[in-house]
Amino acid sequence: LIEHKMESRLGHLTPAESFDDAPAPLERFQVARVELKQIYTGLKDALQDAAVFFLRRPTWIEYTAGGSPVLHEQPLDEEVAVVKDAVRRASAVIDTVSREAMKAVFFGRTSTGKSTLINAMLRNKILPSGVGHTTNCFCRVVGVDEGQPAYIEATDGSRSDVANLREVAHALFNAEEDESRTTTVYWPREKCTLLKDYVEIVDTPGLDLSEEYDYWVDEHCKDADILILLVNSESALNRTERRFLEQVHARVADPTVFVCFNRWDCMDDADDTPIDGVREQHLKSAISLLVDKLEMVDDESTALRSHVFLLSAKEALLRRTAKDGTARRTSSTDSTEFTDEAEVRYEEFCRFEERFAECLSVNAMAHRFETHAIGAEKTASDACKVLEKYGRSLLRYKGKLELALQTQRRELEELQAGIAKVEDSCDVIASAHLAGLKLTLAEDVTVVAGDALHNAIRNYRDVDSVFSEADLGPYTDRIVAQAVAVVQSKIRDTCAAELDASHKVAKRLLDTEIATLLPASRRSDWRLSDAGYTPHVPMHIDGLVGSFKPDIAFRFSLGFSNIITPRVSAIITRNFAALLVGRPAVAAVAATCSSEANDLFDDFLDFTQTPQGMWVGAALIGVFTQYRIRVVAYSTVLLVALYTYERSSYTKEAKIVRFKKQLIEHAQGNLEQLVPHTAFYAAEDLGKQLGVQTEHTLVKMRSTADQFVTHIADCEDRLDDIVGANGLQSGAESLRQRFLGHHRKARSFVDGTFTPVSTPSKPRTPRSQHRTPRSQPPPRYASATPL
Repeated sequence: LIEHKMESRLGHLTPAESFDDAPAPLERFQVARVELKQIYTGLKDALQDAAVFFLRRPTWIEYTAGGSPVLHEQPLDEEVAVVKDAVRRASAVIDTVSREAMKAVFFGRTSTGKSTLINAMLRNKILPSGVGHTTNCFCRVVGVDEGQPAYIEATDGSRSDVANLREVAHALFNAEEDESRTTTVYWPREKCTLLKDYVEIVDTPGLDLSEEYDYWVDEHCKDADILILLVNSESALNRTERRFLEQVHARVADPTVFVCFNRWDCMDDADDTPIDGVREQHLKSAISLLVDKLEMVDDESTALRSHVFLLSAKEALLRRTAKDGTARRTSSTDSTEFTDEAEVRYEEFCRFEERFAECLSVNAMAHRFETHAIGAEKTASDACKVLEKYGRSLLRYKGKLELALQTQRRELEELQAGIAKVEDSCDVIASAHLAGLKLTLAEDVTVVAGDALHNAIRNYRDVDSVFSEADLGPYTDRIVAQAVAVVQSKIRDTCAAELDASHKVAKRLLDTEIATLLPASRRSDWRLSDAGYTPHVPMHIDGLVGSFKPDIAFRFSLGFSNIITPRVSAIITRNFAALLVGRPAVAAVAATCSSEANDLFDDFLDFTQTPQGMWVGAALIGVFTQYRIRVVAYSTVLLVALYTYERSSYTKEAKIVRFKKQLIEHAQGNLEQLVPHTAFYAAEDLGKQLGVQTEHTLVKMRSTADQFVTHIADCEDRLDDIVGANGLQSGAESLRQRFLGHHRKARSFVDGTFTPVSTPSKPRTPRSQHRTPRSQPPPRYASATPL
C-alpha cells in the first residue's frame, strides 16, 4: 500500500519540490482522525440510545388452560450490560484517538547527526547539535497549541520553561543521569510544520552508550510508526547497528525502517576515495540486511527506492535556516553556498522526507486507526445483528399477543352469549323442578306426618294421671304438645332429607345445563357452589287440634243412639227446620246434619235394592217369621249380655283409647290441610337457595367477562407497545438503520484508508496485533473487538 501510494507521487517529484507547505500525506492522518472520531461519536450516541432502548423490556401474555394470565418478560440485562460496556469502550477510543499522534524514532550511534536531521526536518534548531553536543537520554519533541510557551518536562514530571537553546542542551546532556530517562520538549506547533501535523519525534542516545536494546525497543519502538537508523557515511554498518535492527525485527511486528547514511557531504573532500564504490558498498550492505537477513523489505528495488538514503542533514539544515532562503553555487564548503553535489544531496533529502511523510502517515493510520476502525465496523455489525435478533423476538411476541387477543375476544363473545342463555335456562329448570318437588314433598310429608301423629298419640302414656273425664283440657294439651313435637321432628327430618336430595339433583341439572351453554374451556370453572345446603322448614301446624271437642260418654254399640238416631235426626231436622228460620247459625248446623242423615239413609235404600240386600232382607224375614218368639228372646238376652259386657269394660283406659281415636281422626283431618303449606314454603326456601347459588355463579361469570375485557385491553396495550408508532419494532428498526449507517461509514473508512493494493510491498499490519509467523499473516479482523 505504501509503495502503491508513493509511486505516483515519486514519478512527479522534481528537485525543486520541498516541504514549504503542509504535505498531503500528513494531512490525511488528521482527516482520518477527525473522520474516525466522528464515526465513534455517532456510534457512541447510537449505543447510548440502544442502552436506553433495551430498558424497555418487551412483555407478552399467555393464558393457562384455566384462563389465568401469565406475564412473560424478555430478560435484556446481558444486552444492556454489553451495550454499556461498548459505550465505555467507544468513549475510551474517542479519547485515545484524540490524543494519537504520528511517532517517528531516530536511532544511531553517537554523533551520527540524529539531532541535526531532526532539526532539518523541523526547520528549526530545537535540539542542540554540532561538536560537543551529545544527546545522553531519550528526547521527545511534541507540539503544543498556539499561544503556549515552550517547556521541558523531565521523567519525574517536573516542568521548566525554555528560554533558549542552551537550556534544552543542558536538559539533554547530563553525564550523571541514566541514558534510559526520557525528557520531553514541548514546542509551539506554529513554528514547525511536522509538529503542526501532530508528529511526535523521538531522539535517542547513541547505540554505543548502552546495550539495553530490549528496553529501548519495548519502550520506544513498539508503538513507533517509522524507525530511522542513521549511519555515518564515513563508516559502514557495524555490529552495534546490526544487533539493534535484529532486536527490532524480533520484537516489533512488521517494522518500517529507513537506513540513512548521513554526512554524505564529507565525500566531497575525500579526493582519493571512490565515491561510487562507497555508495555501492553502503547500499549493498543495507539492502542485504533489510531484504535478505531481516526480511523487512520484499525486494532490492523497493529497498533501494524507498528504504535506503544517502544525504547530508547538515546541508539541509543550513539551507532551511538561511536568512535569505537562497543557495549560491560555489566550490567552497561555506554553509551558505552549495555546489552541484550539494543540490543532488538536497534532492535526496527531499526524497527522504517525501518517503518519510508517506510511510509515517500510512503506518500511523494503520497502527493507530485501523484496529479502531475495524472495531467500529464490527461493533456496528454486531449491534445490527443483536437488533435483528431482537426484532425477530418481537415478531414472535407479536404473534403470541395476537393469538392471545384473538382467543380472549372469542371466549368473551362465547361467554357473554352463554350468560344470557344461562339466565333464562336456569329459571325454567328451577321452576319446573320446584313445581314437582312441592307435590312430591306434600305427599311424602303427609304420609310421614300422619304416621308420626298416629303413633305419637296412640303411644302416649298418662304417667301423671292427668286424664279426667270431667276436665279433658290438661290431658289434651299434654298429648297434643307431645304429638306436635314428634310431628314437627318427623316433618323437619323428612323435608330436610328430601330438600337436600332435591338440592343435589337441581344443582346437577343446573351444572349440566351451564356446561352445555358455556365454552368448553370454561365449563369446569363455573359450577354451583358445593357448600352444604341447610334446609329451612317452616312449621305451620299450630292449628292441628284447634277445634277438637272429644265425646267419651258410654254409648252401646247397638243402642238407639247409634242406630236410630242418625235416621231420626234427619227426620227431626226436616220437620223442625222451619222453626229455626229465626236462628241462622243453628239452621246452618241443622242443614249440615240433615244432609249427612239423608246420605246415610239413601245408602241403605240403595243396598236394599241390590240382589244381596234383597236376599238378606228375605232371610231375616223368614227367620223372624218362623222363629219369632225365640229370636226375640235370644236377641233380648244377647243384647242385655252385650250391653252388660260393654258397660263393664268401658273403663278409663277405654275412654282414653276412644279419646285418642277421636283426637287422631280430628288431627289427621287438619294435618292433611296444613302439610301442603309446609311443603310449599320449604320448596320455596330451596328455590331461593338455588336462586342465590345461580346468581352467585352468574356474578362469577360476569366478573370473568370483565376480566376478559381487562385482558383484552392489556393485550392491546402491549401489542401497541410493540407495533405502535412509537413501539419497540419501530424503535429497533430505527436503531438498526442508524447502526447500518455507522457500519457503512466505518466500512467506507476502512476501504478508503486501509484496503491493501497488490504491490511488491507487504501489506501493513496493525501494530496492536501480536507478531505472527511471516508465512501466515494475521487475519484482517483478528484485533477487532466485537460488541
